[in-house]
Amino acid sequence: MKKSTIIYGLLIILITGTASAVNIGVSPASLTFDNMIRGGYSETTLFISTSGDDRLQIGFGISGPIKDWISFNETDFILEPRSTKTVVVYARPPLDAASDTYNGTIYMSAAPVIAINETGTGLGVRSGISIYTAIVVTGQQIESYKLLDLTVRDTEVNSPISIVTYIKNEGNVRARPKIHIDIYKENVIVKVIEYAEAEKEILPTKTERILFEINSTGLGIDNYMANVSVKENYILDDFNILEVGGLSLGGILERLTIKNPDIGVGEKTLIIGIFENTGNRRVSARLKIKALIGSEIIDTLEGEEMDVEPGEKVALEAFYTPQKSGRYIIQGSVVYSKRVTSPKEATLNVSGFNYLYLIIGIIIVAIAYIKRQKIRETLRRYVF
Repeated sequence: MKKSTIIYGLLIILITGTASAVNIGVSPASLTFDNMIRGGYSETTLFISTSGDDRLQIGFGISGPIKDWISFNETDFILEPRSTKTVVVYARPPLDAASDTYNGTIYMSAAPVIAINETGTGLGVRSGISIYTAIVVTGQQIESYKLLDLTVRDTEVNSPISIVTYIKNEGNVRARPKIHIDIYKENVIVKVIEYAEAEKEILPTKTERILFEINSTGLGIDNYMANVSVKENYILDDFNILEVGGLSLGGILERLTIKNPDIGVGEKTLIIGIFENTGNRRVSARLKIKALIGSEIIDTLEGEEMDVEPGEKVALEAFYTPQKSGRYIIQGSVVYSKRVTSPKEATLNVSGFNYLYLIIGIIIVAIAYIKRQKIRETLRRYVF
């Protein structure tokens, strides 16, 4: 009896040890599918992670009135040691669901995958996590979007402008968003376009990439700004319309630096812009500078033009001599083959006192003193 008790106790210890070795976590700890319409759709993501050294067999189960409304992109899989995996959870209430809040539980189980006598594998003691889940069904239809990202691609004159958007449906109905585009040139609207997505339908809670083209009629070779909006959301992006064949051009202003960022009024300083030709044609590039104090443009200037080979990186230069004291924002961009890079900025501090004048004054005084001493020495010789 005593022997069997000891063996039973050892088994309990072994089982307990195996269960505690299952190191598993899930986030978020609860799910709520809010404002869903009957026959609607919603999805969210669970993040499942382990910091342990075991491979884990993961499984899912559901209980409550939502049992038949919930599904997963994966329900049975192996989670590798020290890894994280995402699982998409879908909710689809039926057409006859009454407006109400429905509660249930998602059970996630995890068990270590163990070897058995080198002939196969089995599972250790299974651990479980309960994830409280609620589905709120409403009769109100909500149409809402969020514009998450925007890219307006450069184009050539008389060619279409390609626009790439990422739009999230934050409402509870399937929808095709209407997109509004304002094209600006130097802060003046030069073109307005309305685009209605006809092909891609966005399900509630999902994000879709929508690519479309608009015509460039009436827009000449220049740099423009596009304001793209979906309902209340908008994002700005600049783009260029180039000469025919201009898409083979490309360039980046990597950084802008000032050799001496602390000077006095009337002193000259060197501004350097590092430019890379990313296209496949030689370009002529020059540095274009705006000097601002606050929002006021104090000066504009340009550096000398330089030919830059494809793939080459060069230092473009411009000299500036400020005539007014203050804290300047030096804004620089590179003009190359009728294209303009995105700007970079640097700070220049200009004091009211010019130290160069002080140095020159000291030198003049020193020279005068030396001459005076020489004259005195000469007079002494004649007198004595």
